[in-house]
This record gives sequence, structure tokens and C-alpha cells, in this order.
Amino acid sequence: MSDTNKRQKIFEAFEMSAAGCCSNKYAKPFGLQLDGDMAKRVLDPPQNGDGGGGQVGLPEFDLSSRDWRDACLQSKMEVPAGYTYFGQLIGHDLGHSVPLAQVPHTERPRDVQMAAQTDFEPTRYNIIENPLTLGTLYGAGPVTLHHLFDPKTYLFRIKRRNVMTHAHVGGDASVRALYDSRNRDTHVLHRLTAILMKFHNQVARRAYLALESDGQSPKNRKETSYVLARAHVLEVWHHLIVTDFLPQFVHPDVMALSTADLESYPLLGETSLLHGVMRAFHALPRRKYKFPELRKLSELLLASPEDDERIISGWPLDWSLFFDGQAGGTKTGVCASFSPKFAPVNGISIAQLDLATARITGALKLQSTAVAGIRSQMPPEWSNRLSAAVLAQEFTSKHASAFDWSVDAADIRKAPLFLILMIEAQLYGDKGGFGHLGSIMLRRTVMHAIGQVRFTSPAYVVADLPRPNSMLELISMTDQ
Repeated sequence: MSDTNKRQKIFEAFEMSAAGCCSNKYAKPFGLQLDGDMAKRVLDPPQNGDGGGGQVGLPEFDLSSRDWRDACLQSKMEVPAGYTYFGQLIGHDLGHSVPLAQVPHTERPRDVQMAAQTDFEPTRYNIIENPLTLGTLYGAGPVTLHHLFDPKTYLFRIKRRNVMTHAHVGGDASVRALYDSRNRDTHVLHRLTAILMKFHNQVARRAYLALESDGQSPKNRKETSYVLARAHVLEVWHHLIVTDFLPQFVHPDVMALSTADLESYPLLGETSLLHGVMRAFHALPRRKYKFPELRKLSELLLASPEDDERIISGWPLDWSLFFDGQAGGTKTGVCASFSPKFAPVNGISIAQLDLATARITGALKLQSTAVAGIRSQMPPEWSNRLSAAVLAQEFTSKHASAFDWSVDAADIRKAPLFLILMIEAQLYGDKGGFGHLGSIMLRRTVMHAIGQVRFTSPAYVVADLPRPNSMLELISMTDQ
């Protein structure tokens, strides 16, 4: 394929997927047009003042070749594969980042990355305006979203025995009782979203009954039960992120940090979290999953928004295989490779797609001010091995040289943040998780986002609501 054709395919893939915090395989960002001038800037952008200068690029070898992928994963397959999709749901709840010019908006505090001394100033707008409030599940709520909620009950439009949502309007599968279409594109993610919706309905029904003695009108009771249920589900969501998800990926040394020690590290901006840290999770998808029968990744991805999942919704799924590390299910881990099967329909690899997004968002790099600020706070034994020269030497000698490949310090210095974190995880990660730098970034930013959320616990109104301590426990509490 010529360079010109490759670039054109990257632009096409970017138009389909770069709007979200994660690559959304089929959803086209509304209004985004890459004209000739913008296309040039995607491939050869001026760097912002924090980007460290120079080009943004990947090493000159295929990060998604089958042999390389197998070698990278060999020592990293320790995380139950369900956490891939737990993490994707968290990413969607943190944000849906699009170019600022796409969204008419009023001025408000927001995270942006700007090129301080150039004519190219990439700025981003987060469509999820209240991160980690389960906006990806609830949207604007039952008053306005009647395709999502039954206006008579304020419950999600999902039956207790449904494992996923179905078309709500006639036979049009693209209009359904699901708020965020990104949660539909992958079968397992869709099922997890449906479980959270049913969990909300269970809690709301209990709250409605508990309010019966208050003398409220049925209308007030359904409104109050919705508010209480959403607050409780959000409380559980935060609890699961902190106690179940983060320990899977955050290095034990970083999990052991006190709140004060953790908060001494500089905070990453929202754009860098979405397009740097969370993109490293693209290393996680596997080509096959135990359902308990083996299912190919390609079978779990929808080919079109119009596709109907009624047939595959009948597939049996043993959730312990996805979340119980002792159950013998598919395992994964953060490493310096991508699944060859994880690519858009036009064949562009996820690595190329993520690189295009990194360029247009002004990606952080190892020498960026924000990254250097975190490294300066780290113990010497953590930070010393994160120099470009050490990372290049270690990565080449331990991994790349076996394939007659090499990485030098220049490759490391031009690599976007997500690749730095993947390389660090490959070298120094614990049990399939991140190394110290990635772990600090992930735990620090997620805990800060949770700390920014304001809501009132429903416990003062409704006692003894179900409080699962793991995603698997939540699933077991929900009618299947």
C-alpha cells in the first residue's frame, strides 16, 4: 500500500472513530470533516508547548503482528478478560472527547490542550459533561429520554430476563433503549450495560415500596425512587471502581500509597487521561473468549448500527469466566502490543488509528512537562528506569531483539503517552497491570474524578440496599 493510500485510509478510519475516548468502531463523529489542511495537521502537526517538540510516532515495526502479540502476552495473561470491558465502560463514563469546534457550547471550566506558540491549537470538548456519574448509562434521565425510560414508571426499558437491550421503535435496531451507542458495539460491554440498567430497576422498585408509607403521590414516588436508585447505583459504581477494578491494573506499590501521598503527584488533564492512559487499554482485547464455548472477537463486534443482536443474545455466558481469576476463563494484560483482530472495518490497525488521534489531540510524551512533573515526585528506583535511554535499552534487549527489531531513545521520545505506558507495563507491570507511571496516572486521575462527584447517599431513606463488592457479585445479584 502506498503512503498516500495509507494516509487516506487513516483519515477515513479517524473520521469513524477518533471522536470518542476509545476507538468506536462504527460511530461517525457528527460534523467532522478532515479537509486538506486539517489532514496535513493530523499527520504532521505542530507540537504544543507541553508535547516536548518533534514528531509523534510509533517504532518501525508491527505492534499487532501475531507472533509479536503472542510473545508480549505470554507473561501478561493474568487479568480476567471481563475487566477489559469494565475498563471500557469506565472510559465511556469518563468522557467522549470531540474537537471543540464540533460542539456549540457556552464557556465553562474544561480540560483543553493548546499549542501555545503555533497556529494549531487542538482543543477538546467532553460530551460527557459530568465524568464518572454514570452519564454513559442515564443520559439526561427519564423526563426527556422516553426511548430509554418508561415515562409511567421511570424505569429503564429492559425486562428482567433480557440480557441486552433490543430495538424500541418498530424493527429499527439502531433506535433502542440504550443511551450511549458506544456501549452497544461490543457484545460483552452491551451485556454489562444491560446488567447495570437492571440493577437500577431492582433498586428503584425497592425504593418505591419503601416510600409507600410516606404518603407521597405515585408521581412523586416514582421521581424520588429514580433519584434514590441512581444515587445508590452510582455509589456502588464508585465502590467497584476503587475496590475491584483499580487493583487489577494499578501496581501494588501505587495501590499502597496513602491518599496524601497519591495526591502529592500532579494531576493529568482530562484530555491526557482519555487519549493517553485509557488508550493503553487497547492492548487488552483478545482474539477469542470463553463463553464457555470459544467465541471470536470478530463475532462480538457489530458490523453496523443497524445490526440486531437478537440471535447472539441467546448465547450462554458464564460470567465467572470473565471476572473470576480462578475459573479458567480468558486472561489478558496490559502489554506493548495490540490484537490483530482489533481493527476498523477498513483494515487500519488500532495502533495507526490511535496514533492519528494522538497527533490531533497534542499527545503527551515522556519528556512533556506533565509527565516530567510526575516522574520528579517518584522514588528514584521508579523514575530512573523511565528515561528514554533506559526504556529503549531494556525494551530492545528483553523483547524487540528476539524479532531482530530495535528501539532507540529517539523512538521513545517521539512515542505518544499510551505507547510509553504499554512499554512500561511490558517491562515493569505486575500481574498484567501497569508499571508505576501508568499506575499513578490511572489511580490519581480516577480518584480525583470520583472526588469531584457530588450526590446524596440514599441510605437515609431506604435501608439495606444491595451493595456488591465486585462486578461478579453485582452480576449475580441481577436477574439473568
